[in-house]
Amino acid sequence: MVEAPIRSGASEHRLPAGASGLTTWPLDLSDGDAVASMFTNLRPDAVIHLAWYAEPGAYLRNVERNLGSLENSLRLLRLASGGRSTRRVVLAGTCLESVAGAGGAHEPIYAVAKRALHDVAVRSHGDGMQVTCAHIFSVFGPWEDERRAVPSVIRGLLAGRPVDVGEGTQLRDYVHVSDVACAFATILEGDAGPTVDVCSGEPRSLREVFEEIGRATGRNDLLRPGARATGADERFDAVGDPSPLRALGWRPALPFVQGMRETVAWWQAHDQVLTAPDSVR
Repeated sequence: MVEAPIRSGASEHRLPAGASGLTTWPLDLSDGDAVASMFTNLRPDAVIHLAWYAEPGAYLRNVERNLGSLENSLRLLRLASGGRSTRRVVLAGTCLESVAGAGGAHEPIYAVAKRALHDVAVRSHGDGMQVTCAHIFSVFGPWEDERRAVPSVIRGLLAGRPVDVGEGTQLRDYVHVSDVACAFATILEGDAGPTVDVCSGEPRSLREVFEEIGRATGRNDLLRPGARATGADERFDAVGDPSPLRALGWRPALPFVQGMRETVAWWQAHDQVLTAPDSVR
């Protein structure tokens, strides 16, 4: 059985309709009593923690919201380690915890808070409970927030509008969301150790990513590389090492090109009103 806590009043449109064995629990992680009651009632044998503040354009530097997410996550960790039923905890992390410049004075609070949670988790969990921090790299696929880079470019090109992008020299490691889900299942069932990268191990520049979207939409002519300045928070390379996951038998099922073409097709089928910002990263 899978029990899925979700924010009270939040849409469930990303959850599979009528999925057997799936139960949702509407609650707010900041409500300590409600979260404690859930743990008491469910006595979970494993926990996958994905919740965190992640509003595009704001999440990297919003101190209050990141500290709130950290506080809620620490409470969740205490409940998991304080009980006797939970044997596995998998925490969703970010590639920003390990990219060049990590730990510097200008590191985003998002990465700092994530790393703080993970440092505490791997050093303080109770006996008999295994904790793994999964560093997720660049994800793409259906249902992604339309304000993020890949869907912004897709929607702009499908709408027939010129899309300003940066030079795109930064390296990224993209992996399809379905493969990310499979990776978490693999981590949950295997012995991945305290940290693991969820990535393809195949770096490509952002410009290559945008050009592939152009080919998939048939509108490469609308891309305007270099027309948008690259922000300070974007000037980094993020390439992961999937070796520990591969040792557990995980492999990405969707090659990048196929995954991107399927993602474009999904937006074509689901985006009823194609509007997009004039520029993305």
